[in-house]
Amino acid sequence: MQTLGIYGADKALHAVAVNFACHPDLSGGGRAEAIDSDWPGEMVAHLMAIRGENTACMMLQGTAGDINHTDHRATTPRWLPGGKSAVARGVAGAALFAMETATPLVDATVACRKRELEIPYYVRDKTIFALADELRAKGDAATYFEKNLIERIEKWPNDGKSDRVSVSCMRIGELAIVGPAR
Repeated sequence: MQTLGIYGADKALHAVAVNFACHPDLSGGGRAEAIDSDWPGEMVAHLMAIRGENTACMMLQGTAGDINHTDHRATTPRWLPGGKSAVARGVAGAALFAMETATPLVDATVACRKRELEIPYYVRDKTIFALADELRAKGDAATYFEKNLIERIEKWPNDGKSDRVSVSCMRIGELAIVGPAR
């Protein structure tokens, strides 16, 4: 885990970025049909509850972010109740510990912003329906993933819809980091 805390001259925390290399989906697996902030969203909520709701917080998808918390081929349920909350609390706690014990860096020009954006969902078109028809034509030869894709295309509930999401941006000198803030 890597944590970047940005403090003002008043020594108050203004922004935090947490980098942790674990897949960001513990609650829905391949079944999610909407935007879900999952454990990174809960982790941000924990940090904001402790450090203040005006603190800009973001989760950075770490290197090897495709590391999963469980074996996808396991026969036991992977999506256990409270699983994402336990990970969120643990990562938030580790981030707070890292910020409290870190040696501060030299002064740098820093700015941060948090904005709510309205983002439209993907809208199915003839190209995606043609892909579904092509995969359906495979019949029994279609793989599990192809069958799953056909079902997702057919049942996609979000044509013409949008969602409001929080986005944070941190600027540190010439470096800008942008990421989801929920």
